[in-house]
Amino acid sequence: MNASDRSGHLPYIVAEAVLNTIPAEPAPAPAPRGPVPARFEQVTLPDGLRMMQKQEGGTHTVAYDPAQINALDARLLVNIYVDFTEGEQVDGLRELGRNATDKASRDLYAAILDSVDAAGDAPAVIARVVELFGQVRAEAGA
Repeated sequence: MNASDRSGHLPYIVAEAVLNTIPAEPAPAPAPRGPVPARFEQVTLPDGLRMMQKQEGGTHTVAYDPAQINALDARLLVNIYVDFTEGEQVDGLRELGRNATDKASRDLYAAILDSVDAAGDAPAVIARVVELFGQVRAEAGA
C-alpha cells in the first residue's frame, strides 16, 4: 500500500509518523554513574532529627547526631537512597557491619565508624584499631 492508498486510514499515517521519528542508530547508553564521595559528620541536632544530608560539589555530606543514631546505622540508612563511597577501608567497615550476624560484632563496627567520624581521620583511626587488634592477638598468644 502506498501513501496515496492510506488516505483516510489514520492508524497507517500515525504508524508511519512514529517510524519516521525513530533514529536509525540507537542513542548511546548514559555513562554509568558510580558511587558519589561522601562525608559523615557528628553534630548535635534537635530531638527527633537524627540526621541531615545534602549533596553539593559532587560530595554527599551527612550530618548525624550520635546521641540519636550510631555511625553504622546512619550509613546504612543513607545507602538505601544514595550509592556512596568513603574510600575502600571505610566502605569495607560499613559492609562488615551490614553483614554482621550478632549484636556484639555490629556494635564493634558501629564504634569504629563513630571514632572515624569523631576524629575526621579514617586512616589514622583504622591504623590504631589494627594496632590494638595486633596487641590483643599477641597477648592472647603469649
